Amino acid sequence: MLKRIDDYPTYLEAAWQEHLKPKDANAPTVISLFAGCGGSSLGYSMAGFRELLAVEYDNNAVETFKLNFPDVPIYPGDIAKLSVDECLRLANLKPGELDILDGSPPCQGFSTAGKRQIDDPRNSLFKEYVRLLRGLRPKVFVMENVSGMVKGIMKLVFVEILRELKASGYQVSARLLNAMYFGVPQSRQRMIFIGVRDDLGIAPSHPAAETQPVTVRQALLHIVSTLHWGQFKNKGASRKRRDANKPINTIPSTAGGQQHFQVEAKLTGRIGARFEKINVSLDKPLPTVRSGDSAAYELETQPQDNKLTRLYDSIPIGGSAENVTSKGRNFNNMKKPDPDAPMFSIPKTVTNRGAFSIVHPTEKRLISIDELKPLASYPKGFVLVGKFDEKWARIGNCVPPLFARSWAKHICTEMLERLAPS
Repeated sequence: MLKRIDDYPTYLEAAWQEHLKPKDANAPTVISLFAGCGGSSLGYSMAGFRELLAVEYDNNAVETFKLNFPDVPIYPGDIAKLSVDECLRLANLKPGELDILDGSPPCQGFSTAGKRQIDDPRNSLFKEYVRLLRGLRPKVFVMENVSGMVKGIMKLVFVEILRELKASGYQVSARLLNAMYFGVPQSRQRMIFIGVRDDLGIAPSHPAAETQPVTVRQALLHIVSTLHWGQFKNKGASRKRRDANKPINTIPSTAGGQQHFQVEAKLTGRIGARFEKINVSLDKPLPTVRSGDSAAYELETQPQDNKLTRLYDSIPIGGSAENVTSKGRNFNNMKKPDPDAPMFSIPKTVTNRGAFSIVHPTEKRLISIDELKPLASYPKGFVLVGKFDEKWARIGNCVPPLFARSWAKHICTEMLERLAPS
């Protein structure tokens, strides 16, 4: 039976505390290629792994990674220029000693969100992953990619990838898994490759679904900012309804036994005046939510284009602008989440053809960064840096930490712990 998560913020915070615990010297080890800001790294740490090295090219992702994992060495450059010998030196390893090599080669060439190109140069980074896999000879490898690689002509690429991985000396299993069954409040289906080195004599396997889906409403219960959905369905939490047509500066609320919260919704300058005319409660500069214990949540968001804002009320819950306009793919955006379902798969870009990719369920604005983080299973303690669109890209490109934690724990118990001590 799938586990029900009744208090998602507490559940996520508990996982964060596991990450913060010091790791034993004999803890299982991992190296992360294409590490991004550290989504998979956080998942492995939550599962008790000790990370020996991360490899990432994007400057903003590297900066974010360093802030969140100050003790993990990182190679901040082109993976094609990282030799096997240098990788082993940085991680203080010999070939065959590493427990898991994890990597998610950039997947835009395979993605279902755009045109799948079999000859997309971004797909060639898979070859760099294989090169290091063959040189490092880890006991187990994990490779995550989008579901688009098993659709249409891309099936040929999928078959070739399997062939290359098996030819590297590994038994390989590949399955489509959805993050929403592993504690992530987001329907995000991905292809997960797991391989075990041939000489170890253990068959690879995947974790079974663990949790019931967590809804947007459950995930954002701790951010009482502007989620004015009337009474929360969750027992012990309530919210006072406000009239969106009346300009106000603060939105009172209560959250089951917690102290009173207040949102300061500041609207200033020309943009603020413009949005007051269309009764939007939030805009840049940023509002802040503060509680009695001095905790603060930054609700960083951006104003929506005035023309597209007028579409908002017509978009059905769970739908997008394509449901209400005849402009076709130009308006296949402004997705409005259903509060009582998991979030859509979060894209890497904030906007698409002048409109936001995902809007707030009940307000004429973009989902904020602090709302986006828990929807991707990032705890509030995880720091994102840079511009708004850079922070969004970090989340949209990431492996959700709780997703990675699930397969990390599974590999540890079902594969690594079954190996005889060397």
